[in-house]
Amino acid sequence: MDWVAELNARIDIQDAKYISMVFNTSRQWPADIDCSVINEVKQPFSALLKLHHAIHVEKAYGLLEQLSNGTIKHLGKEHWASCISKTIFYGIFQLRVPAGIRKISRLLYISHKALLQDCSSTFFYITNMLLETYRDTGELELAEDVFRNINPPVRKTREYFTFYFYKGVFALYSEMFEEAYTLFQIAFAYRRGQKTIAPFYFVSSLLTSRFPKYKYLQRFDCLYLLELACSIKKGAYSSINSGIDLAFANIQDYTIYRVLTIHCPLICLSNLMHQAYMDHGSDNKLEIQWIANAIGDSDLKETICLISNLISLGRIKGYISIAKMVVVLSRIDPFPSSVH
Repeated sequence: MDWVAELNARIDIQDAKYISMVFNTSRQWPADIDCSVINEVKQPFSALLKLHHAIHVEKAYGLLEQLSNGTIKHLGKEHWASCISKTIFYGIFQLRVPAGIRKISRLLYISHKALLQDCSSTFFYITNMLLETYRDTGELELAEDVFRNINPPVRKTREYFTFYFYKGVFALYSEMFEEAYTLFQIAFAYRRGQKTIAPFYFVSSLLTSRFPKYKYLQRFDCLYLLELACSIKKGAYSSINSGIDLAFANIQDYTIYRVLTIHCPLICLSNLMHQAYMDHGSDNKLEIQWIANAIGDSDLKETICLISNLISLGRIKGYISIAKMVVVLSRIDPFPSSVH
């Protein structure tokens, strides 16, 4: 593919006219553009994106990497460089393979840094791609560095909503559930992205004891969350793991699965205890044995550990009296995060 070397040479000498023709969508080339190197390819970059159908993916990927390296050095200096970098990185993402994700991440980070003072749509397009690679590799601290060092976009374009989506995802990963819920609310306003955002938005709802209506779960193809939502809301502790497994089978995100596995049983137990207190509690006390019986397959020691976690996380207010084997609940809002 000699035309890739030719294009890199044109990038080096900043031949903006030639470059713009390579990346345009028209099949017509002006007579004064020398196309001898690419006379077999009328749309060279578009053709490159299709190479993975005909040749080995890694080869097409390598050619794209050459182009990105040639373009990065001009980012922040030439307007055309930021424009074509979007197209190049889109191509890289189309062909990305797990083994190359960290290499992509490095290229994106260099571009992100080069455009840091720009804050254009191209900057946020590349930043959002960078955040996606951090999500793929589980590098939460690097994502946090990105969020600390930039201000969110101002214009409500696709990149604006995508940025808030990724910020919500990383807040969810970091177990900052209220913040995640607020960020997903902002992102969800982007109608074209709602089906992508919906599973994360609804999960953040459940983790903050908000329960999406059936019609919304159905509208956004998220009915697989219904069992989990019902189990949490009803305090049906025995069915909570089944609901978590069904959610994971559809969302396919191991970090989300970890978060659900840790927190959903606790929220469910909080609701179970709230209902038990309403039915059986007296003088702000609830017998631990009764809670263990309601859970089903939990002994007293395990039940005490679960209740201790609820208290430490602030999901219930009170303390455990081991001597009397009761939970003594606060008289003021003992279940701040349960369903009332």
